[in-house]
Order: sequence, then C-alpha cells, then structure tokens
Amino acid sequence: MKYLHSVLTVIAICLVLICCALLGFIPKANAGNGPNRYISVPINPDGSITVRVAKGTTMDVNIDEIGGESQTSSTIDVNVDEVSGHNTHGSVPVEVSR
Repeated sequence: MKYLHSVLTVIAICLVLICCALLGFIPKANAGNGPNRYISVPINPDGSITVRVAKGTTMDVNIDEIGGESQTSSTIDVNVDEVSGHNTHGSVPVEVSR
C-alpha cells in the first residue's frame, strides 16, 4: 500500500510540474535570444590579439588599465608591426584624450 501511495504521489507531482510549465509559470531557458553582449575573439599563442582597422575609419577605445596598472598619462606607446603593408620598426606614440 505504501509503495502504491508513493508512486501515485510522484506521478501527481510530475503532472503538476508539467501543467505549470505549459501554463508559463516556470520560465523557459532559451539560448541565443536577446542582444549578444560578448563575442569570442581569437587570441594568438603569445596572448596578443590581432586587430585590423579599415583605412579612413575612427575607432573609440576606452582603456582603464593595462597590465593591472591604471592609465593616468596622456600618451601610451602602441606596438605596431605594420601600417598599410609597411613595417614601422618599433612603437608609435598614441595621444590619449579623456
């Protein structure tokens, strides 16, 4: 008798949960809905990221810290290997405006 009572109780609970899900009381979990806030970026073996900017475009960049250190100076040295297919032979100073 106890076994039958236990089985019927489990069935009743499952039926209640199914009804709640069908009526919308249990929220659905959907992947891919809504705006994408994060994307995957391929990282080079040395930890750097390759960035290509189209000619004649402006890119806003917000830099709060680099390597755990807060950026308070008005210039940052940027290592640029190549500009328009030409080797730059070193770093290019970039002026930072706040």
